[in-house]
Amino acid sequence: MHKQNKKNIAIICARGHSKGIPKKNIKLFHKKPLIVWAVEACLNSNNISKVLVSTDSREIQEIAIKSGADSPFIRPKKIAEDTTPLEPVLIHALNWLEKNESYKPDSVSLIPATNPLRKPCHIDECINKFYTTNADNVMTVHESPANYTPYWSVTHSSKNGAFFYEDIDLRNGFTQRQAFPNKIYARNDIAYTFKPENLFKSKPSIYGEFNEILEMDRIYDGDINSHEDWEITEYIFSKLNIAK
Repeated sequence: MHKQNKKNIAIICARGHSKGIPKKNIKLFHKKPLIVWAVEACLNSNNISKVLVSTDSREIQEIAIKSGADSPFIRPKKIAEDTTPLEPVLIHALNWLEKNESYKPDSVSLIPATNPLRKPCHIDECINKFYTTNADNVMTVHESPANYTPYWSVTHSSKNGAFFYEDIDLRNGFTQRQAFPNKIYARNDIAYTFKPENLFKSKPSIYGEFNEILEMDRIYDGDINSHEDWEITEYIFSKLNIAK
């Protein structure tokens, strides 16, 4: 819909080191390096016009380029630490593109490499909603299970025992999820599409003043950070592909 008249870039950020799963981004997930699933989803999107991988690893860079993405630089070490936020990485990528390729996108889609359950249509839907709502940012989400919402989350201290979130007495909490005053959503790390200028405000952020959501089925929540996540996501992936 927007690919022909808009510059919509997908940026995949992938470091070479991972504490939870060593070399996670290039570990084989169903016969492909994990990052390749993200690259291919972007390449098969109808709206993405450029796919860029920002990495500090020559090995990841080589795999990214071989799979069809652009990866024209190695990310500086100072923005490739465990504690580095996303914003400096994205700012570096956009500044590099403007300086070296005179490229300035109309939208940026941050595509985490850690969710191989993502489909190209999810990216397209996120970008379409970004343009139709004129939001500063659109993020993909799913509705949180009732026990994971703040309304039924439990805090505990050795002195006072267990309470609902914000110190609400367990006897005074909601007894039915239908009584919750609001739906609560969890981000699923499938896609975030935002205005590039968000990154260059006084407080750089992928978010802006007006943020929208794209709700989808919880089955696509596949953010991999541990070996357990990996095994669960592999199982779900197999079921989703059988169902096709």
